[in-house]
Amino acid sequence: MASKNARRALLGLVVVMFVLPLMMLFGVASTKIESSGGGSGGSGSSRNVSGVPNEYKELVIAAGSRCAAITPSLIAAQIEAESNWNPNAKSDAGAQGISQFMPDTWASVGEDFNKDGKIDVWDPADAIPTQGKYMCDLATQVEFHLKNGDIKGNIVELTLASYNAGLGNVLNAGGIPNFPETIKYVQRILEFKAKYDAPDNGGGKGDDIDPGDYPPEPQIYEDPTPGSEHAGKVTARTYRMITTVMQKYPQIKTAALYCWDAHPANPTSDHPMGRACDIPFYGCDQGNLDASNNPLTGKAAGNEAAQWLISNAKSFGISYIIWQGRIWEPGKGWYAYDGAGGIYNPNDCSGGHYDHIHVSVF
Repeated sequence: MASKNARRALLGLVVVMFVLPLMMLFGVASTKIESSGGGSGGSGSSRNVSGVPNEYKELVIAAGSRCAAITPSLIAAQIEAESNWNPNAKSDAGAQGISQFMPDTWASVGEDFNKDGKIDVWDPADAIPTQGKYMCDLATQVEFHLKNGDIKGNIVELTLASYNAGLGNVLNAGGIPNFPETIKYVQRILEFKAKYDAPDNGGGKGDDIDPGDYPPEPQIYEDPTPGSEHAGKVTARTYRMITTVMQKYPQIKTAALYCWDAHPANPTSDHPMGRACDIPFYGCDQGNLDASNNPLTGKAAGNEAAQWLISNAKSFGISYIIWQGRIWEPGKGWYAYDGAGGIYNPNDCSGGHYDHIHVSVF
């Protein structure tokens, strides 16, 4: 996939030409990023994908299996954003094909992956695998700078930001630059990615979840929930989790759904840190005794949603869930909720989280 900005494409090429050889020479290229097969490596994300047109599914899976940071769902999200799966797409800026490579970029990175003797930007069998390789090369550079302390953040978001704004701007900013176009681009890809993620990325009781796999993230995304009223910002991990939840459970998109909140009564709350969301499912409702029987937002629906969150806890980086007077943590499972050490009444409809599911991420 290529930038529609010639200078950005040139910057990426220069970095590939000069940074990667140095990384390989001095042995600092990451073995965690590069993956020898289709496994998930260090990302914890599934190498499966859903919703991709059948004729491109195997190509997308292969392209998203080259390294741990770049998953099939991310490749699919970029293709939708760039060409909407049209192999004949051509932009006003000159970007070509299903993966929208600029001609100069394609000339430097394009490969004959289907071995038909042609390096063809209009052939998805060449373009999509080249897209995966291009993104993994960029992710390797990003990881190098992350380990070197030059930048901070999440490798996927930083790779997307580097693709959009150029690695030089990411390095200058020490992370995702405060460019509205870049922030919107990263948000858009993450939103599209959510619908291509396979529905079950594992997690179970979460006994294989290592908090060290989820480094701290800055609050850079506007809270996308209806109840937030744009009052604060959330982390990339929270943003990805809640946008996926809203796509899977559109019935919860009401004013009762929010993530960021000041929560002055609880000084240890994850809400003001942009790492928590309250999702309205009703095991009780003091104003509507029949709410718990609602097939879409009642107790049974909430139980199913809580279990789905647990099954995807590793992918989302979930640290704990509170629902129906109980709290779930990776490796511990469910146990009685104490109201955040007595701040809330765990027997109360709201205090015990009987009328909403609380989800916190690392």
